[in-house]
Amino acid sequence: MDYYDADFKRRKMEPMYWFNKSSEMRNSAGALWFALSNTDDVNEWLKLNCNIRSGADYSAFDMLCGLSLELIYKAVIVSKKIPPPDNTHDLNRLRVLADIKATEKEAAILDIYTHAIYWQAKYPVAKKSEYHRNYVKLVDDNLYESIPGLNPKIRKPNNAMGWELFFKLWVDGAENFEKANPNLFG
Repeated sequence: MDYYDADFKRRKMEPMYWFNKSSEMRNSAGALWFALSNTDDVNEWLKLNCNIRSGADYSAFDMLCGLSLELIYKAVIVSKKIPPPDNTHDLNRLRVLADIKATEKEAAILDIYTHAIYWQAKYPVAKKSEYHRNYVKLVDDNLYESIPGLNPKIRKPNNAMGWELFFKLWVDGAENFEKANPNLFG
């Protein structure tokens, strides 16, 4: 085995590499959240005129959140000396493998983040109609609510997704990582 193969194998099973990359993605999501909260200033800084959509995008925020959670869950999995699963971004599958609990609502939000990783933040349309259907249903069921006294088809956003929920999910993962690696944090 040459140096590069040995380095690859070591990095793949080094929990701190996974944790650090998760932290970087979390920080990038935080920067984007700040940009989403300060759209006019961001547009001015980017020199975008009023007719151009903001440089900040909620779907990109969702993708960065999802990627950060994927990596924190894989950090916990690797801490248990289990190779991280290849070819999956399914956050609930990874969360279960990492033995991290979630409420039903949190699991649904993780499914939305999974869609953002796979396609929703990167492409204008999913590869299959069923992916789009599943995503729209998840969003409708979890991110909107009926307005009391009005036609049930008229709904409003419930603001369930945002920095606070993402950060809570990330901290849950980080606490599990710390428990699995007590010597790393002295």
